[in-house]
Amino acid sequence: MSFKLTTEDVFFAYRKAKSDAFHSKSETLALAFARYEHQLVKNLRQLTGTWDRERAGALVKKGVGGVELISKCLRDDRPVGDRSSAPPKMILMTDENQDAPPDSIAEFRTFGEFSVEIHILGAHWINTVGDKLDAELSKSCYGNRLRRLKNKNYHLHHTGGSFQMFHTQWERWRNDGKKAIERLLDAEKPAYVITSDMKSFYPKIDAGFVLDPTFQAEFGVTFNHEELALTKLIVEIVHRWNKRNGSIFPLGLPLNFTPSRVLSNIILAPLDKAMEESCVAHYGRYVDDLFIVLNCLEVPVDGSEPKFWQEIGGKWLTNSEVTSADFPWLGDTTIHLAKNKTRVMELKGATGRAVLEGLDNELNEIASERNKLPPRDPSDTASRQALRAQGPNGSTIHLREADQLTITKFAWSIESGRMEKLNSMLQSQDWEKNRKKFYEFTQQFVLTPKKILETFDKFLRVLKVSINCGDFSEAELLVQKVCDCFFGPKDVRKVGLIGVRKVVNGLEFKGVAEVDIQHFERRMGIAILSAVADESKLEKLLQFSALKKVVDVTSSNPKSDWEALLLSDFGFKSYLEIRQELPRPKQPKEDAVCGIADITWPVEFCNDSKLPFWFPTRPLKARDLLLVANADPKHVCELVNYFRGTWTKPKPFLLETNLKGDESKEAKLSDNPRIAVTNFLVPYDYWLKNAGGEETSGLRYDQVSQIVELARACKPKPDYLVMPELSLSKRLFQHFGESLQDSGINLIAGIEYEVDSDKKTVVSCAGLYVRENCVDYDFGREFYQHKRLPAPEEEADLLRLFGLNWKTELERPNLIRHEGFCFAVLVCSELQDIHNRAKFRGKVDGLFVLSWNKDVGTFNTLVESAALDVHSAIILVNNREYGDSRIRIPAKKPHERDICRIQGGENDFVVVATLPVQEMRAFQSRIKRWPDPKDQYKPLPEGYDMAQCRRTIPK
Repeated sequence: MSFKLTTEDVFFAYRKAKSDAFHSKSETLALAFARYEHQLVKNLRQLTGTWDRERAGALVKKGVGGVELISKCLRDDRPVGDRSSAPPKMILMTDENQDAPPDSIAEFRTFGEFSVEIHILGAHWINTVGDKLDAELSKSCYGNRLRRLKNKNYHLHHTGGSFQMFHTQWERWRNDGKKAIERLLDAEKPAYVITSDMKSFYPKIDAGFVLDPTFQAEFGVTFNHEELALTKLIVEIVHRWNKRNGSIFPLGLPLNFTPSRVLSNIILAPLDKAMEESCVAHYGRYVDDLFIVLNCLEVPVDGSEPKFWQEIGGKWLTNSEVTSADFPWLGDTTIHLAKNKTRVMELKGATGRAVLEGLDNELNEIASERNKLPPRDPSDTASRQALRAQGPNGSTIHLREADQLTITKFAWSIESGRMEKLNSMLQSQDWEKNRKKFYEFTQQFVLTPKKILETFDKFLRVLKVSINCGDFSEAELLVQKVCDCFFGPKDVRKVGLIGVRKVVNGLEFKGVAEVDIQHFERRMGIAILSAVADESKLEKLLQFSALKKVVDVTSSNPKSDWEALLLSDFGFKSYLEIRQELPRPKQPKEDAVCGIADITWPVEFCNDSKLPFWFPTRPLKARDLLLVANADPKHVCELVNYFRGTWTKPKPFLLETNLKGDESKEAKLSDNPRIAVTNFLVPYDYWLKNAGGEETSGLRYDQVSQIVELARACKPKPDYLVMPELSLSKRLFQHFGESLQDSGINLIAGIEYEVDSDKKTVVSCAGLYVRENCVDYDFGREFYQHKRLPAPEEEADLLRLFGLNWKTELERPNLIRHEGFCFAVLVCSELQDIHNRAKFRGKVDGLFVLSWNKDVGTFNTLVESAALDVHSAIILVNNREYGDSRIRIPAKKPHERDICRIQGGENDFVVVATLPVQEMRAFQSRIKRWPDPKDQYKPLPEGYDMAQCRRTIPK
């Protein structure tokens, strides 16, 4: 039997395999893919054609390698009775208390070392056979599910990645179980909650079960001859890997081989079916973790009683082991329920509700920090407390003990993620103090024998930040501390993890001492190479002995591998961010690969650097693709469908610019927009630094992040946050705009100067970062509008102090429509231009004025007159130094004309006000301008011509 691979099959399989490799925990696999792209077209072409038994056998022999150990955790192996729950006479909060306890066990899992070709074939199996198997799984199976179209059972074959995001699946699994408990408590019934998992699940699965006709019939699938041949090859790969390395420790399914994740799901499909047909109130399985909710339990509440499990799961949960004696198609598979990990809880009444709320309190406290902007000056956050202040017996509430490891890993994930955010927003010198403190924190509380195994994956993120920022001395100390966790410091008589018992895939093994440290060194070496910013820093880095040592373990040619990692999009920062700083990658001379996907426009986007965009490791954001789509939803969708591998229908833009005002399309509003007006100080010193060409993001960060957090906490929540002229840099504008989009808030702000030191010119602009949905999902979209002319004093100061002239030949301000709200944005002195006010009369619901204005008296008169002659809301936001930020409307009653007005104060804050847009449109839609004693607004000015798109039912 044989199967065929077309060029298209290989193209999309490689795209999927590469993305899966990036999101796995295997840095060595990332380096293998990077090296593979040196001759990518040639390598991919060699995979096409017919695969018979001989060709497949040669690949298996050559491509199946050894075992890569992945750290799991360090656990206390003392019997439960030996761990006294009574508080000790003395609690050791010292460095020595961070050592591994004498009876600890270091647990490891296994990855397979396979060639890139095998991973590509695995991805092709996912696109064909895996898709068919996954489609038969029930909704009670949550983990390791393939990506499919929303609300449709259609697998996304072209996506850059096989599986749905793990955290969304895990949260849904957890929340669905919690909702089932709440339903029972709402009905005043007791809820019996059972959580358990399988013991050493992956290492005890024999992949051959999927070929058994009995299983195929029971599962309800059939394979054609090509699917069967491909599946046999996948099974042979797994069996060959087990045969080659299985004498060392049990292996089963390799965790980093994508078919393993589908196979591990379908082998438990009969269990899912049995549980769903039983009398349980809820059943959910996340990979091998079970979440069961019962509304009655007549047998003793003891998870170790066979009778108890017989009530709910039959053979699957009754027997100590499920083998081929129970189900012949299992082959050599053994499934063992880890009943020592089983937890049974009875929740009832008010006490049950209180306990249910307590289960999530600590995780929710930390989770609330995930969306917060990271503080530049470190503080004692909840996540750091969760890492630092664990008592000797863990948590004080027994129901939280099960989540203790989760909390620790989650807290560390948040802290390391904050480091990455700050690194992307600020220049390295702007937050050096924060980094140094965090490095110290990491050495004291994370890089210890107790925690290193469970936190090492996220530690690599911190190591990458240190390398990317050029903190090589600190990075060397971090690397050395990792080595000390295994061997102990050279100057102190301590024994690190090297002397601790090792368990690999559930079986104790005594021969992995040297392998352990080499594995960690190899991963650190690749992480270091992927984070180096430029070649000069690479040369400097290699002068540090500890860093050079781990790099040498990884690579014999660091420069070549560094370049390969970055050009193949396996770098710490995406290729899109750093492509201008890298050498141009080699271009394929033939069009065979680029002609696969159905895309004809715009070719120039990928002509610059084709390969990284053809096969991205992380999805390209729609915001980035929109910049080259020439403002056409059809082109945006074409790019998104091609580069992200998804399928979307073109939709009209929510943000429309350069409008004429005579559009017939109705500007329909779902509700009146809420505006957050800021009282925000922009210091003169910042103006001097910015005009002088200095980067000010570090100076502004804390102040801007505070105002953003205030806006996100506002009730009612605003639709638009408005900030004054020259209030933040473009880099901060993009990051804070994206952060506000997570809360559903749009940003309108004055962007600081763009200085061209060569041409001696300068210009500033207003920036909009708003919600867009033209590709059938929400994302943030940027729009910039330059200030056409400077204010007289501004122009004189720029020329006198810095020799800068204003950039000329700029267009006039735009008429903008966003989600039905029609408005325009003016920058300070542009309000004085009578042509601007005449242009927007009758066409806008609101006129935003971003200002840095000392003469508040003159602007007071301008704002009051503009509200009447434009007959719209005027939203003026001025520098707090001078104040008088306000929202003015043409109301009839004097006390209603200023919806809000801000003056003075020593702190930055925001005020939210609602614009009466719908009411004003109804008033303006009258045929006659005749006044009425009940009118809310002043009569329309002479010559007022209302845009057709704004018209509504008059009142």
